[in-house]
Amino acid sequence: MVKLLHLADVHLGGRLHVAADALMRRVRAATRTALRRAVGGALHEEVDAVLVAGNFFDARHLGYDAEQFLTGQLARLDEAGVPCFYTAGPADPAGTPARETPLDGPASLHHFDAPAPEGALLTADDGRPLARVVGTGVGDPAADAVPSGPFPDPGDDLPHIGLLHAALPENGERAPAPFRRAQPKNGRYTYWALGGAPRHQPVPDAEERAWYAGPTAPRGPQQAGMQGGLLVALGAGQPPQVTFRSFAPLCWVDLTLDDLEGVSTQHALLRQAERALETARPERAAPAYLARFTLTGGCPLAPSLRELEARQRLEAALAAHLDVEAAFVRLRHLTLPARPGRHRDDPHVLREALALIDRAAEDPALLRELAPGVLAAAPPPGEEDAPERYLREHLAALDREACARLLRDAQDT
Repeated sequence: MVKLLHLADVHLGGRLHVAADALMRRVRAATRTALRRAVGGALHEEVDAVLVAGNFFDARHLGYDAEQFLTGQLARLDEAGVPCFYTAGPADPAGTPARETPLDGPASLHHFDAPAPEGALLTADDGRPLARVVGTGVGDPAADAVPSGPFPDPGDDLPHIGLLHAALPENGERAPAPFRRAQPKNGRYTYWALGGAPRHQPVPDAEERAWYAGPTAPRGPQQAGMQGGLLVALGAGQPPQVTFRSFAPLCWVDLTLDDLEGVSTQHALLRQAERALETARPERAAPAYLARFTLTGGCPLAPSLRELEARQRLEAALAAHLDVEAAFVRLRHLTLPARPGRHRDDPHVLREALALIDRAAEDPALLRELAPGVLAAAPPPGEEDAPERYLREHLAALDREACARLLRDAQDT
């Protein structure tokens, strides 16, 4: 039996998706706490090795104190005779100009830092071979695709473990291209340790022999849910036994409130947020929660909530009422309640506005013609259809917004 601790996306020293200074310090401390707990868990479980599937740290923002902390945790593993196999990811590529020297780790740290797959032997204290770890990493941020080709075929009876960072596709319905490219031509690996997903989960279509560990600790609401690592046991002729271990002292809960047409007071909004939070809380209690609420659809409170001070008061009320460490509110197409269908045949300018919105939804050329010259969100590199997707997303609620504004203006005159 080979025991492993599979970690990924630690992002030590990395940028955080929070704005408040006090909360940023809290989340940064949680990142270190999670890594310290992970190392402690590895020692307690007496694992044979620790696998880190990319983004161990952020090369652009790793300060001296964070690097000292990281090397100290690696030293704890080394002193216990536990090797660490680590593949470079997009945040910590070996060839980044932000670092003049590689990470100063112990001899037991094996760093995969090139796009070509390479193997390393995992041995027991007495020198017996236990498994073969094959990894590939990002050597240069501008390099070609990683991995550069398929991993080598298993050449012996040892368990073979693949280690790479491969971002989960947005829809999450199929295995990522780097993982498919890494598959050996003959035979299959016992376990694949992957990084690049917002939470722990098996890789689609991989017979649960390939897993994402998820981040050790969340950096923002995009990584909602319990975070930590995976304890993996590999037995001869058996599928991997994978067990989640929680290491993060913080847990994000990301909720959308979209049934707000009857919510006309802050008290009613707090009650609805409370019900949503109770439903969404993870089964395993976290030491502390951070909650983000996205308000969307029609709501009588929409005009007042567009004011920053009103949202800040609501956030403070939510944190106190829900007993969470912090609460955040964002508006997404929040308008006054409206029924566009009731006005599509009315003989006034609103009918023409709604007809134009309907035509733009069906006619990409018209949509582009109506779009402003500069969009608020820049499209990601290489995604030519991103501007149209962005426009369509905002077009979805434009009929409600048109009704709310034009009918309000009509009432004011």
